[in-house]
Amino acid sequence: MLALFTPLRTLYVLTALCILLAACKKDDHPWPGPGSPSCQCDAQSLEGWYLDTTNYYPSPFIRPYKFTKTYDWQGRLQTLYVNIDNPNPVFQSVSTFSKQGNKAFLLDSATLDTVLIVDLNSRGLPVKTALKRLLNGPSNYVQYYHYNHKDQLVAYEDSVRGQFYDLIYDHHGNLLRYIYRKTGETMVEFTYDYSTPIKGAAYMIDGWIGIFTELEYLHYMGYLDLTPHHKLVRAVNNFRYPNYDRQFINQVINADGYVTSYVFTLYDSDQLIQTRTVWHCPGDNQHITQKSH
Repeated sequence: MLALFTPLRTLYVLTALCILLAACKKDDHPWPGPGSPSCQCDAQSLEGWYLDTTNYYPSPFIRPYKFTKTYDWQGRLQTLYVNIDNPNPVFQSVSTFSKQGNKAFLLDSATLDTVLIVDLNSRGLPVKTALKRLLNGPSNYVQYYHYNHKDQLVAYEDSVRGQFYDLIYDHHGNLLRYIYRKTGETMVEFTYDYSTPIKGAAYMIDGWIGIFTELEYLHYMGYLDLTPHHKLVRAVNNFRYPNYDRQFINQVINADGYVTSYVFTLYDSDQLIQTRTVWHCPGDNQHITQKSH
């Protein structure tokens, strides 16, 4: 372990960091995925707890974290723990990243079973995913992804089951709503405070097995950029039980423009959840410099 701190090793790390920072240009894709470090800060963990300690639930999650990640010494994503379909998740996984050619994988760290297979196009964007069997559901969820000229995800589909979904954005690039194409219904709609631009936030939106699950994974893995550019203040779901009109309040934004904490209403106005997000930035040692506030 002492070899990690030799002058030669230190010089190598600093040189690699300088190359990374020099390579991050204004127009670079901010989420290059596990193959190379992110040019922006990455949400390393999101945890939440009830503000009302008399609530009989000890936490809005079975475990306190919605997700948490680790990185290798070069700052690349290494492992990912995710609670899916919060706040009462039916699928939890600690997974490790793997990448071979134009495919990326999440492997269960205990069983080494493949949790998710991702097919990537020439620009490193996911075009197909196969998600492992969840409980008593179908053996696989297979989805396909479509993009516009800005590399924004505009539609995805489960063609086997005939489910198609569209994404609508504002001119700032913020996601406004998910649309269920078959009926034209709005699934989830978002409202932003355009007077408050941000660089990043990890907002709590329910996972919905087989609908948003893959999007969550791909976002946490670094293959989909769904990060808003302005402060989110409201998310409304009138599409699927349990419905919610979720308000995001008391938001703290650090000097770098990243949301580090906020309070939100879970399903009822009296169910208040306090959250904390830890950010991992290029060049950070995750054990020393975590930008939480």
